[in-house]
Amino acid sequence: MTTIKNDAWSRFAQEHGPDFATVEYISSLVTAPEAIAGTIGHSLMNATDPRVHEAIGLPRIRVFGPSQLDYEASEAVVHSKYDGSNLVEWLQAVTGRKDVCAAFNGVETWSSKIRSTIYRSIVEPMVTACGVPPRGLDFYSFIAVSGFTPFGIHSDPEPSFIFHLGPSTKTVWVWENDTLPKLPDNREISLHTDKYLKSADHEFTLSPGDFLCIPAGRFHLFRNNGPAVFLGMSYYREDNHDELLQAISTLVRRSENQQDLANTALVAASNGEIHRELDRRQSQRLSRGHLGPYRILPVELFNVDLPAECLDVPFAVNNNQISVMGQSISVPESISDEDISRFFQPGKVLRAVDLQKLTDNPSEGNALFIALLRVGATFQTTEAGS
Repeated sequence: MTTIKNDAWSRFAQEHGPDFATVEYISSLVTAPEAIAGTIGHSLMNATDPRVHEAIGLPRIRVFGPSQLDYEASEAVVHSKYDGSNLVEWLQAVTGRKDVCAAFNGVETWSSKIRSTIYRSIVEPMVTACGVPPRGLDFYSFIAVSGFTPFGIHSDPEPSFIFHLGPSTKTVWVWENDTLPKLPDNREISLHTDKYLKSADHEFTLSPGDFLCIPAGRFHLFRNNGPAVFLGMSYYREDNHDELLQAISTLVRRSENQQDLANTALVAASNGEIHRELDRRQSQRLSRGHLGPYRILPVELFNVDLPAECLDVPFAVNNNQISVMGQSISVPESISDEDISRFFQPGKVLRAVDLQKLTDNPSEGNALFIALLRVGATFQTTEAGS
């Protein structure tokens, strides 16, 4: 399913990437905002399912009041399984807040459907147009009722891409660096919005489907004009200093010598471990399609009696190992790689009974069906019991 105007998106990436140094607005870039919002809902279902928590851990979901993080409400959302109802109304009911604003990070790591959609519609055309994002991408979502976002006027260290999904509009103000180079006393945010609004260089009213690029370091402010959802993307530009620190930190944590961290770092530098770790990190990003690491969901979420949709994702099978965007899973040895490849066709509806025909043991056909779901090659609308 096409959810983004490919020509407009590719042209934007080619003309403005990889620096993305200017404020850019594209009207109606997203052709199916309600479909993307639906995939965010699928992701939230999985992320809030207690069976998932037990198997792979908790999501990062934060709930805010008008100007502060609400820890109790955040805990309530994480531990209340989303039921597929209206997102905003569900958040209000779970948190007891009428003014709810929730941030959901790593949204693409919790559901195969949104991962496939984001990769084919957003990431792949961008990489083709302007090259590999040096340090990967991060996708998140904000879901809010109305009013200014709790961060007030703020800036981000990386370019921010806003895909507004609605249903209500959102107003955005952006200040160029010449107009607002910093906030008083070098503060990171300001909640005194009235003081600055008239000086904003840009004011946009985003309708469902509209897109906005906000360059790194530009102060900006959001106001929801009613219940609304947006999908955000952070583009991590080249930063050799941070990348080196991350690599050294990883090697130090792995080391058995936790008493002499300086010596551990020196040894790693002298024998080439740091260089290999830098290469490993980049290889991981490439294999994942520059997205966050996909979470292999527990078997209990899926039903062999219901069909699944084959997703449009990079797919490979070799020696009974299925690989999809950086994740691999084993499948029964009695089923050949050729048969698996023949049955996996993007957009095709797949049933466990079809795969049972590939082997004398029906349980092995079922095992393949579940493996395809778990690794993110297929999608079942019953994920998380929806």
